[in-house]
Amino acid sequence: MKNSGLIASLCFVGLLFSGCIKDNDRITAEELLKDKDWFLERRKTVQNDLYFVGLPTFSFRLSGTSSYRDSDGISGAFAISRTDNSITLSISSTGRTITAYTVRSVGIRHLVLTYGSGASQSELYFSIRQ
Repeated sequence: MKNSGLIASLCFVGLLFSGCIKDNDRITAEELLKDKDWFLERRKTVQNDLYFVGLPTFSFRLSGTSSYRDSDGISGAFAISRTDNSITLSISSTGRTITAYTVRSVGIRHLVLTYGSGASQSELYFSIRQ
């Protein structure tokens, strides 16, 4: 009898706290991308596959104020947009012409971007190196 009372109490507490979880508590792609230094680890094209793991390499940072800065000294602004099933990262800068990257995969520590098409398509693999 005591066990059934304990089980009922635990179930009640579980139901009580499960009602406090909001559906909008999911992390967005923008939140995952911002305020981190992303280091290029791999560049894959049709012609070659280059690895930079642990080496000094290209990096960039997207700040919470929608500003962009990279290791080449280029700065500008960024925008993230979602269309159907794809996420696009657009960067505008006076020092470089960048149309847009497609975000193939983004996580807490890893990012995969693609740009170009056909034979000139590149996949860029980034990490935060921590």
